[in-house]
Amino acid sequence: MRRTALLLGVLAAAVAASPALGALRGSGPSSLLDGRWKTSMTADALLRTGEVSTKHVPLLAGPWTAVFRAGRFEVRNERTGGGGHGTFVVNGNLVRFVFAAGVALKPGSTAVCAATVFRDRLTFTKVLGRPCLAWNAAVWTRVG
Repeated sequence: MRRTALLLGVLAAAVAASPALGALRGSGPSSLLDGRWKTSMTADALLRTGEVSTKHVPLLAGPWTAVFRAGRFEVRNERTGGGGHGTFVVNGNLVRFVFAAGVALKPGSTAVCAATVFRDRLTFTKVLGRPCLAWNAAVWTRVG
């Protein structure tokens, strides 16, 4: 009985310390995305994604900043003050975003994009059959 209790205690501690579980809690290891980024999204680029309605373009166009840290993200449109936040998980070159809040998005909205970082430039591309929610409307530049 004592051996089983000790084994369960060790197992519980190992699961709690697991990096995969930490990522789900938003406190996992750092990723290529971690840091502060900026971009500017034009109305035309937003419309080209096919995921933004003409009604929402005025709310989304303009300069943006994004902070990615420990499985959490926060984005802000510097022109309108609108923004969003939520969690993200990186698996290879795929990033899965889950929005807790966002401009014209319902809580729980999910985006899956392929991500590439080269020379402090972050590019998101749409994955066939999955929403990218306009992350791919512009190239992001690392600022910190």
